[in-house]
Amino acid sequence: MERLNEQKPTRGISAAALRNWGYLFLLLGVIARAVIQNGILNLQGVTSQQLLSALQSSDEAMGLATVSLVLQALEACGVPIFAFLLVEGFCHTSNFGKYLGRVALVAVLSEIPYNLAMGGSLLAMGSRNPVFGLVLGLILLWFYRYYGEKSAKHIFIKVVVALAAILWCGMLRIEHGAFTILLIVAAWLTQGKPMRTLVCALTAAVGVVFSMLYLAAPVSALAIHFYNDEKGESSRVFALLCYPVMLLAAYFATFLI
Repeated sequence: MERLNEQKPTRGISAAALRNWGYLFLLLGVIARAVIQNGILNLQGVTSQQLLSALQSSDEAMGLATVSLVLQALEACGVPIFAFLLVEGFCHTSNFGKYLGRVALVAVLSEIPYNLAMGGSLLAMGSRNPVFGLVLGLILLWFYRYYGEKSAKHIFIKVVVALAAILWCGMLRIEHGAFTILLIVAAWLTQGKPMRTLVCALTAAVGVVFSMLYLAAPVSALAIHFYNDEKGESSRVFALLCYPVMLLAAYFATFLI
């Protein structure tokens, strides 16, 4: 007989495991743009459409460009995961200030590595790294909790705050910014509801309005569906340094090509 005090193995995916899946998707995108597009093809700062049109004459280059676009599409699967985890972290944290500080620290630490990997320079005005979108998302969640009453006034405030966050993402040129805000709002509004995974998937599908590279983003709902509400084993140092180190590694890898 099974012992009464013996714990059954936890099924599903913990927050730590889900975060690792998110990092994997981010890594694929970093490889696509920093290594393949900027390193091998030497095409920095071009759009996806410009990338395809510039490579019409070379089959080998076209093949690499196609691989790059596929990897970037897979990278988009990480955006809903991190938006979902941000909401979960906000709901479970006992100190909002420290949580916001940690996310902001990752954003700051990642900015120069992001500029190097994506643009080849220390300073770049073209875009900000996507972690800044999570910072704005956390501020939005604070307002959503503060104005939690379901009244017409508070609903209006929430809509205004969401629109303001999206506009700030646009003005600061935060990568995946507006998309991230929409996903955060969807995850917040569907807490504890059976349709949460479906709503997250449908919201992720709306991403094609911003870019066709978000076409694969709804696939991330499969991982979110198996989230077991457990924290899992994770390292705070790893969480702080994973993304900036990933970006730096990709940047230095271009010198070996």
